[in-house]
Amino acid sequence: MAGKTTMPLLHTTLGCLLLRLATVGCNLVAARSAVAEAEVLYQSGSLQLTGRGHAVRARQAHLRHGGQQAECEATLVFNLGLPRTGTRSTSDFLRLLGMKSVHIFDPPYDQVRACYNRSSDCGFFREAGAGSASVAFADIPTFGLGCALAEAYPEARFLLPTRPFESYFPSVRFMLCSWTKGLCNRGVLDNSTVEKHDHFRIQELFYEDAFGEWCRFHALDSRGESLCTQDEQHEGGQWDKVGLTDLWRRAQLAHDTELRACLPKDRLLELNVDEPDTEKAALIHSFLGCSGKVPSMPRIGKVLS
Repeated sequence: MAGKTTMPLLHTTLGCLLLRLATVGCNLVAARSAVAEAEVLYQSGSLQLTGRGHAVRARQAHLRHGGQQAECEATLVFNLGLPRTGTRSTSDFLRLLGMKSVHIFDPPYDQVRACYNRSSDCGFFREAGAGSASVAFADIPTFGLGCALAEAYPEARFLLPTRPFESYFPSVRFMLCSWTKGLCNRGVLDNSTVEKHDHFRIQELFYEDAFGEWCRFHALDSRGESLCTQDEQHEGGQWDKVGLTDLWRRAQLAHDTELRACLPKDRLLELNVDEPDTEKAALIHSFLGCSGKVPSMPRIGKVLS
């Protein structure tokens, strides 16, 4: 147990050191972003030092392009793509365009819910750097707040990476089985919502029935563990039988449809993740009004990513 209590401090130290490889300097907001992702893995019992490889690759890509950063007209970007739609690669690409890129950060659930319900001005993004520097946000909690962010930040531009469900859902199964099982068990088996991990509660808010049903089935049903065998992560037959595939299909469709309806067309760039990286890079570079040569899109991922 003594080793577990020291892990958050270790995350903080590693987060700052590793981010220095990808960016110039290390500030508190950027460090918290790295720490938040590490903490999710730690809480789920699946801690992996994934950040180091991403940071090194981003820094190497930056050096390959002469270490020169572009200047972009857009200074605030929200990537609203669902997790597993290339948000990490896009975040590292935006770093190559000279932006501070925040991929996952951890505002309190109550603040996220107020932003989601449009009963606040989503000010926690300002606290994280929005409006004061050239910065881009992606993944949690950004992807679920697009309509509110369009109102709160009228100067912002938005990216919406999309992915066919046939390739998106296997990647989601990989994500859920690799990183969120522990949080699911904790959230479902604990009847006190006050004590639920904020990350769990935010997922419930954004994915609605899809995330909650996955967690409840995995934690409470005798067949729950069978969802995460290697075959099931690839094929998903059991997910189909228990209705989870349809729930996640509806969640993806609802997310993308709502954003297309509420975001001003001139502030939104929709991207197909399966298109060639060179095309996606050129589209983003142009949409953000960036100068200079178009960098290569970093390739980050593993099987089912």
